[in-house]
Amino acid sequence: MSQLKQINALALRLQGETYIRFGKYNKALIDFNKLLELEPNNHRALRSRGETYQKLKRLNEALIDFNKLLEIQPNNRVLHNEIIDEYNEILKMEPNNVLALRLRGETYQKLEKYNEALIDFNKLLEFEPNNALALRSRGEIYQKLEKYSEALTDFNKLLELEPNNYLALRLRGETYQKLEKYYEALLNFNKLLELDPNNYHALRLRGETYEKLEKYNEALIDFNKVLELEPNNYHALRLRGETYEKLEKYNEALIDFNKVLELEPNNYHALRLRGKTYQKLEKYNEALMDFNKLLEFQPNNRNLHKEIIDEYNEILEMEPNNALALRLRGEAYEKLEKYYEALIDFNKLLESEPNNIHILRLRGEIYQKLEWYDEALTDFDKVLEKEPNNYLALRLRGETYQKLENYNEALIDFNKVLELEPNNYPALILRGETYQKLEKYYEALLNFNKLLELDPNNYHALRLRGETYEKLEKYYEAVLNFNKLLESAPNNIHILRLRGEAYEKLEKYYEALLNFNKLLELDPNNYHALRLRGETYEKLEKYNEVLIDFNKVLELEPNNYYALRLRGKTYQKLEKYNEALIDFDKVLELDPNNYHALRLRGKTYQKLKKYNEALTDFNKLLELEPNNALALRLRGETYEKLEKYYEALMDFSNSLESEPNNYHALRLRGEIYQKLEWYDEALRNFNKLLKLEPNNILVLRLRGEIYQKLEKYNEALTDFDKVLEKEPNNYLALRLRGETYQKLEKYNEALIDFNKLLEFQPNNRNLHKEIIDEYNEILEMEPNNALALRLRGEIHEKLEKYYEALTDFNKLLELEPNNYLALRLRGEIYQKLEWYDEALTDFDKVLEKPENYLALRLRGETYQKLEKYNEALIDFNILLEFEPNNALALRSRGEFYQKLEKYSEALTDFNKLLELEPNNALVLRLRGETYQKLKKYNEALIDFNSLDLCEEIFDKYNEILEIEPNNALALRLRGETYQTQKKYNEALTDFNKILELEPNNYLALRLRGETYLKLKKYNEALTDFNKLEQNNYLALRLRLRGETYLKLKKYNESLRDFNKLLELEPNNALALRLRGETYQKLEKYNEALIDFNKLLELEPNNYHALKLRGRTYQKLKKYYEALIDFSNLLESEPNNYHALRLRGEIYQKLEKHNESLMDFDKVLENKPDNALALRLRGNSFKILKKFKESLDDFNKILKINPNDISVLNLIIEMEKSKNQIITDIKAQKQQIKSSIVNDIITESNILINWIPYSQFKNIKYIAEGGFGVVNSAIWIKDGENKIKVALKNLHNSKNMTDSFFKEVISHGITSSNDFIIQCHGITRDPDTNNNIMVMEFAEDGSLHSDLILNFDKVNWQTKIEQIHNNNLIHRDIHSGNILMGVNGILGSIRIADLGLCRNIDNSTNYVYGTVPYVAPEIFEDSSYSQASDVYSFGMLMWEFTSGHKSFSNRPHDSKLMYDIKGGLRPEITEDTPEVLRVHEFHMRCARDFEMLRRSREMTLR
Repeated sequence: MSQLKQINALALRLQGETYIRFGKYNKALIDFNKLLELEPNNHRALRSRGETYQKLKRLNEALIDFNKLLEIQPNNRVLHNEIIDEYNEILKMEPNNVLALRLRGETYQKLEKYNEALIDFNKLLEFEPNNALALRSRGEIYQKLEKYSEALTDFNKLLELEPNNYLALRLRGETYQKLEKYYEALLNFNKLLELDPNNYHALRLRGETYEKLEKYNEALIDFNKVLELEPNNYHALRLRGETYEKLEKYNEALIDFNKVLELEPNNYHALRLRGKTYQKLEKYNEALMDFNKLLEFQPNNRNLHKEIIDEYNEILEMEPNNALALRLRGEAYEKLEKYYEALIDFNKLLESEPNNIHILRLRGEIYQKLEWYDEALTDFDKVLEKEPNNYLALRLRGETYQKLENYNEALIDFNKVLELEPNNYPALILRGETYQKLEKYYEALLNFNKLLELDPNNYHALRLRGETYEKLEKYYEAVLNFNKLLESAPNNIHILRLRGEAYEKLEKYYEALLNFNKLLELDPNNYHALRLRGETYEKLEKYNEVLIDFNKVLELEPNNYYALRLRGKTYQKLEKYNEALIDFDKVLELDPNNYHALRLRGKTYQKLKKYNEALTDFNKLLELEPNNALALRLRGETYEKLEKYYEALMDFSNSLESEPNNYHALRLRGEIYQKLEWYDEALRNFNKLLKLEPNNILVLRLRGEIYQKLEKYNEALTDFDKVLEKEPNNYLALRLRGETYQKLEKYNEALIDFNKLLEFQPNNRNLHKEIIDEYNEILEMEPNNALALRLRGEIHEKLEKYYEALTDFNKLLELEPNNYLALRLRGEIYQKLEWYDEALTDFDKVLEKPENYLALRLRGETYQKLEKYNEALIDFNILLEFEPNNALALRSRGEFYQKLEKYSEALTDFNKLLELEPNNALVLRLRGETYQKLKKYNEALIDFNSLDLCEEIFDKYNEILEIEPNNALALRLRGETYQTQKKYNEALTDFNKILELEPNNYLALRLRGETYLKLKKYNEALTDFNKLEQNNYLALRLRLRGETYLKLKKYNESLRDFNKLLELEPNNALALRLRGETYQKLEKYNEALIDFNKLLELEPNNYHALKLRGRTYQKLKKYYEALIDFSNLLESEPNNYHALRLRGEIYQKLEKHNESLMDFDKVLENKPDNALALRLRGNSFKILKKFKESLDDFNKILKINPNDISVLNLIIEMEKSKNQIITDIKAQKQQIKSSIVNDIITESNILINWIPYSQFKNIKYIAEGGFGVVNSAIWIKDGENKIKVALKNLHNSKNMTDSFFKEVISHGITSSNDFIIQCHGITRDPDTNNNIMVMEFAEDGSLHSDLILNFDKVNWQTKIEQIHNNNLIHRDIHSGNILMGVNGILGSIRIADLGLCRNIDNSTNYVYGTVPYVAPEIFEDSSYSQASDVYSFGMLMWEFTSGHKSFSNRPHDSKLMYDIKGGLRPEITEDTPEVLRVHEFHMRCARDFEMLRRSREMTLR
C-alpha cells in the first residue's frame, strides 16, 4: 500500500472514531466502510465498526464484524474474551438474538469454556431446534466433555435434517468409536466415503476402526490409500506400521517407522514401535538405542522406565552378557532409585571390564546415592587415575568429600573442575555451597553471582544466593532473589518459607504472613511455617492467632519445647498466667535447665504474686549463670516485692557490675535506696540515669520526690516542671508540685496545681476531700487568701456542703465585696438552698455589670422558681439577644411561655432548640405537650414516639385516643410501644383495630406480623407478610417471611427468601446472618461459613456472627478456628456466658480440661444454676478424675431439675469409676488409668431409663410398707416384649427426694451384678405424680417364706461381696429383703431394698433397719460399716438354722438394743446343721468386736 493510501486509511479511522465520540454514528459508519474497502482485514476498523453498529442497535451487522475479527486472529485469547464482552452487551439488549448466542457459544468453545458454550447452544436450540450449526457445535462440546450419548443425540438429529452432512457423519463415527461401537462407526465412515471416496479423515478413521476389529488387511487398504494421497502423512505411516507389526511383517513395519522418524525424529510412538520391531527381528542393539532414546525424551516418566526395563530384561534373557543392555538397564534402575539392582548390573559389567571408566563413574554415583561414600571415593579415584582431568569424576568426588564434610578437599576438586571448565554450572554451585559451609559467604556469593551471569534464572543459584544474603543479614537482597524464584515457581514451599523469614527480619510482618499463609495452604501441617507464622503474629500482637499456630505445632509435636515456650510466652501476654505456667512446666520437665523457660516461669510467678516460687526459678537460673544481669535484676525485683530490700540491693548492684548503664537496674536500685531512706545513694542512681536519658519522665519524678524529702524544693520544682512540660496532665507530678509550692509558701501556684487536679477528676470525691485538706493548710498560713477561699468554696459546693461553701464565699466577699465570681457562686449556693431572695440579691449585684450571661440565666431561673414568669422572660429575652442558640435559655423561655399559655411562642423556642439538639428528650416531651394543648395530636404523637418514657407516653397516647378513638397514628404508636414493653397481646389489639380501619395499611401489617412472630404464631405472621406485596418493601417482606419460615423449620422456603433478598441487597447483614443460620439448620456448614465470613467482613465485631461462625467451625470440627471466634467475642464481652460456655466446650474437645474448667467456672459465677454449664464442668472434672467435684455438679443439676434421668446415669457412672479405682488400689494395682474406668462404664450398659407409665398393663397390688406400695405389672417393652416387673411406688415422691435418688443410684452402681435385684428404670404415676422404681419381679416372695429349700445352693459370699465391692454398705440386711424366683427362674435369689444403701464415705450413725439385725456398735453412735453388714448376715444365718427370726419372743425396743449392746445373742438350736455348728459360722459373723468382723472374706468363707 502506498504511503498516501496509508495516511488516508489512518485519517478515515481517526475521523470515524471522532464521530463516535460526538455520537454521530452514521457518519462514523461511512468512514469505517470506506476504510474497510481499502483494508478489508483492518482489525481496529472492524472492531470500531462493530461497536458503531452496536450503538445503532444493528446488532447482526455488529456480530458479523466481531466474528470476522476472531477469524483474523483465531489464537488471540485476550481478543476472544473482549469480544465475548461485546456479545454480552448485545445479548443484554436482545437476549434471544440467535446469531449472538451462536457466536458467543463458538467463542466459549474456542476458549475451552464448554459449560458456558453449552448454555448458549441450549438456549439457541430452544428457539431454533433444527439449527444444524448449533446441533453440530453442541455435539462437539458433548464429545469434549465425554458425554457421548448426548453427542450422539445431536449428531443423529443433524443427520435427520442433513443425511449427507460430511462433518456430522465423521463426528458421529468418531463418537461411536469412543463408545467402542465399531460396527456403527464403520457404517458412518463407509457412508462418508461413498460420498467422498478420498476423504483423508474418513479413510484414516475407518482404518483405525478396522484395526480395532482386528481386520488388518482392510485397515492396510485404507492406510495405503491415505498414503497415496499424502505420502508423508506420519500419522498414517505409524498406523500402517502398527498394522504390519500385527501381521508380523516386521521389515515393512520398519520401513514405515523409519520414514516417520525421518519426518519427526523424536516421535515417541514411532520410536517405541520401532524398538519393539527390532526386538522381534533380534536386532537388540538397535532396539536398545531406540528404548534409550525414549528415556532421554521422558527422563522422569517412571512408568516408561519400568516398561523399558521389561524390554531390557527380554533382551538379556536372550543375550545375558550384552554390555549395552546391562549398562542401559543399570542406568534405568538408577532413574527408578533401585540402586541395589543397578549395582548388580554395573558390578557384572566391571567383572568383564574392570577399567571401564564410564561404568566406574556410574557405580560411584550409585554408591554416593546409597551414602557409601568410601566406596564411591574408591571408584572416582580409579577414574581419575586413568583420566586426571575427567571433570565429571572430579565434580562427583568433590560432592562426596562435601558429604563427608571434608570441605577443603572438596574445594580442591571443584577448583580443578573450574580451571578446566570455568563456566561449569554444577561446579560453581557446589563450590559456592562449600564456601557457605565454611562460612566464607563473600566467596560463596562470587560463585553464585558468576553462575547467575551465565544463567540468570538458575533456581539453585538464586536460592543459595538468597540464603547467603540472609546469612550476611542483607535481607533486601535476599528477598529480591526469592522474588525472582517465586515468579517461576509461585508454590515453592521452601522459597516461600525463606522469603517469609527474610520479611520477618526486615520487620515487614504482613508480607511475611502472606508467605507463611500461602505455604500453609499448600502444606497445612508444615511445622516450620506454623512456628514462623506464630512468631510473626506475636510481633503483630495478634495473640489469639499465635495460639492457634502453636497449638497446631504442639498437636504435631506435643513435646516441642520451643513451641511450648513460645505458647507460654503468648499466654503471658494475654495475662493467662495459669495456662502459661502449664507450658513452662512442661518445657522444664523436658529440659530442666532451660534458661528461657526458667526466666519466663519466674516472671509468670511474679505476675501471680507467687514470689517464693519466682525466687526458686531465678535462683536456679543464677546457679547456671551466676553473673546473668537479667536474672539478677528479676530476682532483685522479686526480693523487692517480698520487702527484702537488702537482698534486692545486692542483686541490682551485682547486675550493674556487668551492665553499669542498665536503665531498669539503676532505676530499681534507686527506688530501693528511696524506700530505705538512703536519699543520697538514690540521687546518685537517678542522676546517672538522667545523664543517659535526660527526659525520662519517671526518673525525673522520682528524683523530684527525693529532692522534696531532702527539702531541696527548688531542685524538686525543676524536675516536676520538666515532667509537666512533657506530660501536662501527669496527675502525680501535679500533686507533688502543688505540695512543693506549698512548702515554698507559693500558695497561689500550689492552688492552681490542686485545682487542675480536680479538673482532671471532677467526680473523685476522695480527691476533693484530700485537696480541701491542702487548702485548709494554706488558709491556716494565709487566712485571707482569696483564691484559696474561692477554690475551697467551689469544692464544698461539689461535695454538696453548701453551708461550708457559704462560709467561704461570705468571707471572700467581706474581703472583696464586688468580686463578681464570688457573688455569682454564692448566688448559686443560695439557689440550691432555695433561698431565692438572697440569690436574687447576689445576681442583681453581678448584673450591675450587665453582660454577664450566666448571671442572667441564673436570675431568670430564680424568678422562675418564684413564679415571676414575666421577670424571668425579660432575663431570658435579653440573654437570647446576645446568645440566640443558648439551649438552656431557649428551653426555660419555652417553659415560661407554656405556663403563660403562649403555646405558639413556646413552640418557636422548642423548635429552635430541637434544630440545635434533635434528640433532646425533655424538649421533645415539652413540645409534644405543647402540640397537645394546641390539639395538634399527630404532631404530638410524633414527638412522644421519639421518647423512651413508656409510662408517661402511654398516658399521652391514651389521652389522644379518648378524644380520637380511630386515630391510626396513635394506635400504631401505642402498639409499637406495647411491643417494646413485650406486651404483645395489647399490641395486637391496636394493630388489629388499625387493619379494620385500613386493611392494606402496610406498616400495620408488618408490625402485626412481627408481633405474631414474637408470640410464636408463625402461620398468622406468614399471612401478614405475604400481604406485603409492594415492591418498595420487597426486601423487608422477604426478610420477615424468611425469618418466619425459619421458625417453622421450613428451611428451603426460608432459603429461597433470603437468596432473593441477597440478590437485591448483597450486603444486608441481617439477611446474611439469617441465611447462614438456615444453612446451619440444613447442616450445610460450608455455605453457612461463607455467609458468616462475609458478614464479618462488613461488621468485624458482630456478636451474633462471631458466635454463629464459631458454632459452625465447631460442627466442622475446626476447633482452633472456633476458639478464635469465641475468644474474640470474649475480648469485647468478657462475661458473656454463652461465649464462655461454647469456648469451654471447644477446650473440652481439644482435651484442654483445665482451660475448659476456667470458662465453666466463670459461667457459674454469674449463673450458678446453669444446668448445661454444670453438666459440662462435671464432665471435665470426671475426665480429670476429680470425682467429688464432678458429683457435686451432677447433684446440683438434680436439685435444679429432679427429673433429669441422664444426670442420674452420669452419677452412676461416676460412682462406678470411683469404686473401680478404690478397688484397684486395694488390690495394689498400680495402673489407675482412664481406660479402666471406661471399661467399667461400658461393662454395664444397663443405665437408668425413663419408662412411660402407659407401657405398664395389669397393675396389681402386692404389699405396702413404710416407704410406699409395691405393685406387680406387665411391662410392654418396645411394643412387643412382655416382662413382669415390680413397681415400687414411693410415698410423697412427687419431687425426687434425696433418699429416692440414693436408692436409684445404688441400683445403678450394682446394675451389672447377678445377685442384686435390678432396677429397669423410673416412671411416674399420672394420678398421684409419685415417682416409681421399676424393679425385677420375684415370683416366690421373700426368703423368710421359703428358707430352707435352696439354702445349700446359695453363694452368700458372692451376694454380699457384690455390694461391698462397689464400696457400698447395705445397712438393712434381713430375710424380708432376700427375694426368690426372680424373673420366674426357680431358685434364683436377689438382695433387694437398696434404699438405705450408702457409699462408705457417706455413711451416718443414725440407726436404720430391724433391731435384731443391727450390729451392737451402731447403738453406741458408731457409723455403719461393711462389718455391720456382716453382723446382719450372721443373724440371717441363725434364722436359717432355727426357722424363725431372732428375738421374735420379745419387743424390739430400747431394752433389746441395750441387751444386744451388752452381748446378748441368740443361742444355737439343736437342729443346726453340723457344718455350721462345728465352725460356729453365724456366731463368728456376730462377734462383739467390730474389728474381728472386718475381714469379711475370711468370715464369709
